[in-house]
Amino acid sequence: MDSQNAVQTGNNPNTTGASSYNNMTGSAEIEYLKQIHDMTRKQLNWQRASTSAICGMFLVIMISVILILPRVEATLTHVNEVAVQAQESLDEIDLMVKDIQTASQNLNDLVGDNSETLTGAVNNLANIDFDGLNKAISDLQDAVGPLASFFKSFR
Repeated sequence: MDSQNAVQTGNNPNTTGASSYNNMTGSAEIEYLKQIHDMTRKQLNWQRASTSAICGMFLVIMISVILILPRVEATLTHVNEVAVQAQESLDEIDLMVKDIQTASQNLNDLVGDNSETLTGAVNNLANIDFDGLNKAISDLQDAVGPLASFFKSFR
């Protein structure tokens, strides 16, 4: 019964000035809701923009991958072919080096085995009297020259 008396007398704190409080609170709530609505709309716009940017970046990356991947694959294939050719060339060079080493060893053996003979041949060549040999050739030319002229007349 106290609540009925309070309503009738206007002493109820819930009803005293309730209409003005509700009006003020309602307009403030509406203002807050408008602000929340505006901020939500701005956030939505920013989210749309960031989503569009992410989609754009994704498309650019996908197009780049689609365009670049075949070129990268061709380049890697070419690099692999060059590496195989280089390995084959290195194998051939190794074989040539072994052959050169064998030939060098054989030449060293030949020189070592025949060093005395070669030394004798070099000494004999050094002992040749080239002046005397030149004089003998000159004398032979003088002696055979007239005979050659004589036989030339019969041709």
